[in-house]
Amino acid sequence: MGPELLDAAGRLWAGGRYDHDHKNDRPDPEDYLSEDYIRRHLARFDDGESRIYVTDSLNNYGPAQADHDAFVFPTEDLDRVLDEAGHDTDKLEDLLGFDRGSLRDDDGNPLQIEIRHFSPDELDGLTVPSGREDGANQNWLPGGYLPTGVPEAVITMPDTATGSRNGGGGPASWPGTSGGSYELR
Repeated sequence: MGPELLDAAGRLWAGGRYDHDHKNDRPDPEDYLSEDYIRRHLARFDDGESRIYVTDSLNNYGPAQADHDAFVFPTEDLDRVLDEAGHDTDKLEDLLGFDRGSLRDDDGNPLQIEIRHFSPDELDGLTVPSGREDGANQNWLPGGYLPTGVPEAVITMPDTATGSRNGGGGPASWPGTSGGSYELR
């Protein structure tokens, strides 16, 4: 973490605007990060971005949260994380800042997940996350990086990107291409 990000994180922590209980009070990244920082961070996504999904959730609700936002990673960084996890569920959850058990069913079995890739010109609204997004959990950090140092950003999905339980758009209406499934154990 560079000095600018450490300073920004320190101000947010000190102001009580960082913890998960005050999620909706978090400021816009533009309020605490320089234009240059934001530009450099988002440039990491110039070669495309990818997202990991629980397959059932993707099929039922589509590729975004209720607010139409979706957290993404630079494709090469997500590929590196998947390689490092080696199909280990707990390790993948830790590397991605997910709560333990997020990728397991109620019986503790790994869920089926898949990857979706997006080209840089395919989606609008690539931004540094504010932490107010529906998908932000208590592990969220300001500045666009996971606790493990993996860069993240947020994209806005079109309203038509829905699943079988919220409008029935299905994969044909979704942006991006399938990167296939990733088997966890």
